[in-house]
Amino acid sequence: MGFLRLAGFGLLLGLCFGGVFGAGNPSALAQTITSGDPIQQVAVEGNQRIEADTIRSYMEINPGDPFDAAKVDRALKNLFATGLFADVHLRRDANNLLAMLWSWQHADISANPLYGGDLKKALGAITAHALVMPGETDLYFTVEDNAREVRHMPHATLKPIPSIWGHRAGNPALNPEDAAFINKSVTELLAR
Repeated sequence: MGFLRLAGFGLLLGLCFGGVFGAGNPSALAQTITSGDPIQQVAVEGNQRIEADTIRSYMEINPGDPFDAAKVDRALKNLFATGLFADVHLRRDANNLLAMLWSWQHADISANPLYGGDLKKALGAITAHALVMPGETDLYFTVEDNAREVRHMPHATLKPIPSIWGHRAGNPALNPEDAAFINKSVTELLAR
């Protein structure tokens, strides 16, 4: 089961989703929560003075609702706006990080019989028009690394996100300037 935890001052909220995470199973590890996945449960733990149902009523997220990142963002803001909590933020499930790490370690598009480990050949076979948009200050996936890859992609454009937020650049929920830059860039790509 996928699980997003919303943590506040003395409060832990969770949105449970269907699915199975299995250690050693790449397809299960790579599972992500996507828009539309149904919320199975809204769990509240650690509350001391406020009833769980009261907390849930401020969130306006219910079991059976399709997952919508914008709605979760509004729910967090609504909960914080009550003034009942010193802080409200999203806490990620460690299984999601493990799935990303597994993907990073096993995501060599050239590791197959067609390309025989030749990354340049594999990148050259990508014919889709693409934007490669690392954050200018990202130290995990640097602009230089992406530039080396884009040189081999016939229809790709390198367009770094001008952001001070490092690896978090482009997180539209937290940074409207980055979101506007990304939206404008994608709109331009789709207009070609």
